[in-house]
Amino acid sequence: MNFEKYTQNAQNAVLEAQNIARENGNQSLEPEHLNLALMNQQDGLIPRLMEYMEIDKVSFRKGISDAVDRLPKVSGSGAEGMYLSSRLNSILSKAEKKAGEFKDDYVSVEHIYLA
Repeated sequence: MNFEKYTQNAQNAVLEAQNIARENGNQSLEPEHLNLALMNQQDGLIPRLMEYMEIDKVSFRKGISDAVDRLPKVSGSGAEGMYLSSRLNSILSKAEKKAGEFKDDYVSVEHIYLA
């Protein structure tokens, strides 16, 4: 994963996903963290897309938040090292491929959500 090839919004979403994981005591960074981070972006594409599709954003966000709450938690000395889960790694790899298919120079939020 080449983080330099991500748009500012995509980079911010990944960083916010890390914060969400840390705040919830999760050792692995999961797709649920990234999904929640994308839904929390003020004026972001994903909340606007949900609105356009007439999906209740509050309920959708709560469902994602509940999924994050169910993820395994760690505490103590084992809680320090965070890693990218294989599921999220696969999604980000697919997002990079999607960007290539669209002949885009940067991986954007759209590519991540399509992946």
